[in-house]
Amino acid sequence: MLFMNSEKIGLSIITPSKDVNPAAFEETANSVLTVMEPDWEWIIIVHNSKPEAAEQIRRLTGNHPGVTVYVKKDEIYSPASPRNTGIHLAKGKYLYFLDH
Repeated sequence: MLFMNSEKIGLSIITPSKDVNPAAFEETANSVLTVMEPDWEWIIIVHNSKPEAAEQIRRLTGNHPGVTVYVKKDEIYSPASPRNTGIHLAKGKYLYFLDH
């Protein structure tokens, strides 16, 4: 099994991010947080980014309790690495990949 199912979480939204553009990400965050339901989670993987990138994302998401910001550093420079990490962290019955 690729991910753990949870009866509480229906949808896991996975967003890989590298050196976030705050203006572009703010628009994405506003869209997701406006429609986010209690049984959703949003997992944002900050991959091989500047040290301040994760803090920018946390600020833009308002430290929302349904949002997890995970920092990943590795030698893999493809979008598959953060996506796979998101799959492993996801607790939802369904997965949705959202690039910002």
